[in-house]
Amino acid sequence: METCVLIPAELSLVLTTSPSAKKPYTGASVWTNQRIPRGSRFMPFQGTVRLDKLEIYSNLDDNDITKEQPQWRNARSANYEIGPFCPPSKHVHDNSSRASTMSDTRPIRHRFGCYDEIQKIDCRRVRHCNWIRFLKSSPTLSNEVNLLGTLVKGEPVFEAVRTIPSNTELVVYLENTGDADDSLRSQMSLMACRSLTAAHYRHAMGLILEG
Repeated sequence: METCVLIPAELSLVLTTSPSAKKPYTGASVWTNQRIPRGSRFMPFQGTVRLDKLEIYSNLDDNDITKEQPQWRNARSANYEIGPFCPPSKHVHDNSSRASTMSDTRPIRHRFGCYDEIQKIDCRRVRHCNWIRFLKSSPTLSNEVNLLGTLVKGEPVFEAVRTIPSNTELVVYLENTGDADDSLRSQMSLMACRSLTAAHYRHAMGLILEG
């Protein structure tokens, strides 16, 4: 699927694939392509637009409470299958124990600026999204967390909690996400967040195209 991703210049998408032939699985996660100093901040709608084809067809659930499928790094080539989203890396750090046991429950990303929309254009499907769509999150403030997501006056801000080396996967802990429920208030709040997020995405894209 053709994919347009709004992502900061310091970050890249790395594709991941499952070795299983019966149930092939393709995913993507956000990695650094340069050293990120502690205290660096990122916003959901900053960066540049990168285009490529990603064989990822699903949208996030409305409540974004899903089990992360086990992911394996595809090492058939020296640089993995990263495509133009990410420049080839000579050294990609991997934690094998973490990669083989990924089954965390992921908190709600829609409330933190995630934009993910699939449109049908001229009989083909095109995804428009931002980097939050592929950001891995942790339900607890564990040792693997290197990014903290907070709401500052209602606006999502992501801050590096330590210096992050180049070629490192980003793992975020989202503060004050609250418990997901089926109440009318929760659903209305989520709808408002997604509507505002779509408006922010269109505004950011407009500024980029004008520049």
